[in-house]
Amino acid sequence: MHFIARVLHLLAGALLAAGAVGAPPPAASRVPAARAMVAPAPAPRVVHLTLRQLGAAGPLELRGVVGGRDVTIGSRADEVVVGAHLKLRLSYSPAMLAELSHLKVSLNGEPAAAIPLPKETAGREIVREIDLNPQYFTDFNHLRLELIGHYTLNCEDPNHSSLWATVSELSEVEISYLPLELRNDLALLPAPFFDRRDPRRLELPMVLPAHPSRELARSAGVVASWFGVLADYRSARFPVYLGQLPAAHAVVFATNQSKPTGLALADVAGPTISIVDHPTDRHLKLLVFMGRDEAELRQATLGLVLGQAVLTGQSAQVTAASVTARQPYDAPRWVRSDGPVRFGELADSPDALEAHGRFPEPVRLNLRLPPDLLTWNQSGVPIDLHYRYTAPIQRDESALTVEVNDRLARVIHLRPDTEAGAVQRLIVPLLPGAVLGESERLMLPALQVGIDNTLRFQFALDSHVQGACRERMPDVARFSVDPDSTIDISKFYHYTAMPNLALFANAGFPFTRYADLAETVVVVPPLASAASLEELYFVLGRLGRLTGTPATGYRLEDGSDPAKLRDADLLILSGAQPNASPGATGQELALQIDQGRRRFNVPQFATRFDGDPLNSTGSRAHAESTVTVAAAGSIGALVGYQSEVTGGRSVVALIGGDPAASATLIDALEDSTRVGAVRGDFTLVRGAVVQSYRGDKGYYLGSLPLGWRLWFHISLHPLLLTIFTLAVALGLAAMIYSWLRRRAARRLDGKND
Repeated sequence: MHFIARVLHLLAGALLAAGAVGAPPPAASRVPAARAMVAPAPAPRVVHLTLRQLGAAGPLELRGVVGGRDVTIGSRADEVVVGAHLKLRLSYSPAMLAELSHLKVSLNGEPAAAIPLPKETAGREIVREIDLNPQYFTDFNHLRLELIGHYTLNCEDPNHSSLWATVSELSEVEISYLPLELRNDLALLPAPFFDRRDPRRLELPMVLPAHPSRELARSAGVVASWFGVLADYRSARFPVYLGQLPAAHAVVFATNQSKPTGLALADVAGPTISIVDHPTDRHLKLLVFMGRDEAELRQATLGLVLGQAVLTGQSAQVTAASVTARQPYDAPRWVRSDGPVRFGELADSPDALEAHGRFPEPVRLNLRLPPDLLTWNQSGVPIDLHYRYTAPIQRDESALTVEVNDRLARVIHLRPDTEAGAVQRLIVPLLPGAVLGESERLMLPALQVGIDNTLRFQFALDSHVQGACRERMPDVARFSVDPDSTIDISKFYHYTAMPNLALFANAGFPFTRYADLAETVVVVPPLASAASLEELYFVLGRLGRLTGTPATGYRLEDGSDPAKLRDADLLILSGAQPNASPGATGQELALQIDQGRRRFNVPQFATRFDGDPLNSTGSRAHAESTVTVAAAGSIGALVGYQSEVTGGRSVVALIGGDPAASATLIDALEDSTRVGAVRGDFTLVRGAVVQSYRGDKGYYLGSLPLGWRLWFHISLHPLLLTIFTLAVALGLAAMIYSWLRRRAARRLDGKND
């Protein structure tokens, strides 16, 4: 009976589905077709990342019996890993025994593969591919490559030179991601708009109304600079959408009277920050800044950049926001010039100052100095270095090598504990093993120090093989640069020759003298072009990246009122007519662009650089030249000169006749291989070609004591220095001669001296 009832039930269901029975459908099924459809599953996002993009500074060198290197892979908070594949390009020593040697690959401590190293492929690059289990991926993932190498079946030296393998930095990790639906919560910020676990360049769309006001565009620039601070080494781009939404995470700026289309935003009663779903994709989020007017919108943006740590919930209203004035040269990412600065303040984490193992990785420390620091007539930059290390067994070649910008600065020999005496002090004497601490006073050569510097501390312990199968070397060697080590630039003056586009390209100077750009006016023509706004937000994001501070103090003007340009450094962006740029009244710029016509003027005695960052001399022209051409294609330029609105103030203009030229300038400033060629007071950019010029007219920024200033400027002119030296010598000789004559006269008169 139960079987017959079951059959009848199935038959009735089939008849209803086929429409044979005229009964109406259940109420629950009477829904619109669009709602009844199931949304298609999103396709995985596939990312290809080389080891270089993941932070490898070069090929990964694996040495010794057990030599390993780690690579960090981040996973975004709004995605989950569903597949991963590793494509290794490696070469290895032909002297290793194939039956005992292999390359071990592990992910977060979980073994992933053991790659054999056969004799027939030794000594040349090979490619090996392995799958990584997506279940082992977390937020921050450590991919470890470890060489297990042996060259003999008998006694072997674990540090023998034949034990090596090299993994190319072009080895690639392919990862497939599926999106996750995050909750709308301001506490997650800056995710998903920026995720620090994502090593790629930040691409964050900025959505503005179709016709944004200048004050609204300025507020968006403050947010762009904040995201630039977060992006740091990754760099950041901000595509601009006027009146429309992109199919991506985006930041939206609106007022009650001016809103972008495609997004239903209710009016607000005050400065408001909120996170909402994208109207077409629930996996995408929109960060919305709103106010009843532009002033309240500005307050909302300040609420984020100043108070992100206290934001929670889907929406927050900013009732008050203010920021105090900053002092010159107080950028968080610059070494302070008001006294000694601890290494612990400059390192990303305490672990960054430590190393361990037989072949330890060098300890690296990035130093960004104020760009106008005058190192002339100085012996160097003083460093008070404190370091700890596992003591060698006996006096040998163990050493600490100190390098600045890949140039040798000092070699310090590491002494064994038997020689500690009064020179060394035992650190944590209750622990087993001799860990010694020492101090050294170093002077970094002034000629080797620039704006961005890398200090490299390489510890190396010598090994000792005593007879067959005996080696004396600590099993676990540890090294550390003490966080209390200091660098002191307080005795250097701030004084530099201008214009100098290298200071702008590498440090944003002179605008970044105040980290919040408090004395900067950015001049942009009427805001009708998304390209000009993209250039504005890229530059602000880059300056934020260089200083570590959002640009809360800059002003945005169109240049029509010279009174608004006084007492400020001017940053002029593409779109302004170069022959009528604010601050250039009465001054003819080197490049003028007008409807495809270009007038290029090279001043007399200008120095031309060939684009090679290592070439500091270039070629010198002795006659002024002018050429006018009509040409297709895009060309951009950076020009630096002294403002004629306010003496002693600087102007940097980014000149481009079309959006492609603007994009060319952005690419050049972002490319580390080309930005070094930007220098002098005029730089032409044509695609990948960068050509710089330096004129014979300049000025100086900063201050020096009168004696220093006189001596500095005289030293720049050898002939004048020679004349000055002779004049001083003749003056001293005349004084001595006069004194001797008076002394002789008194003696002849019978008087005592």
